[in-house]
Amino acid sequence: MTGVRAGRFGYMALLCLLLWSQAAWAGGSDSAATFLKARFLPDSAQVGSMVELALAYRLPEGSQLPSEPQIKGLEGLAVAGIQKGSGEIRVRLLVDRLTEFKTAPLSLTYLNREGHTESLHADPVALTVLSNLGERPEEAQLKPIYGIIPTRSSLMKRMRWVLVGLTACATALGIFLWMKR
Repeated sequence: MTGVRAGRFGYMALLCLLLWSQAAWAGGSDSAATFLKARFLPDSAQVGSMVELALAYRLPEGSQLPSEPQIKGLEGLAVAGIQKGSGEIRVRLLVDRLTEFKTAPLSLTYLNREGHTESLHADPVALTVLSNLGERPEEAQLKPIYGIIPTRSSLMKRMRWVLVGLTACATALGIFLWMKR
């Protein structure tokens, strides 16, 4: 008798599991679901390097992004460029901090069917900032910077004053010749 009960219980558990999984699949296949997911590519970088913030999104049916997408949450970060694609926006950022490199809560503005502005939201995303001093920064020996190399030649600095002097001489000569007449 206990074998029959255990068999019935096993069949009931299997039936419940199948019904639950079908309900989960039906809920997960809703194509009208909207979302905004963000992640850094790569997830760690050194100071001074460029990273990409990939924003994957799905808009409601009939909605569209404006020509210039408005992304909030990047305030205070050095944005180098934005590239818009189908279902994804990539934002190039310069890692300019030694401490935690993190966005604020992100939001993406879009236009719904009626032309009204709405937004999608995502949690903040953090990037692991690696040391430029190697694996053991406490043992690194820092060297001083001896001098900054000028990028403009000294001739270009003096050229402006030479042109001012020549213009002044030409003006004086012109006035002198005009007065002599």
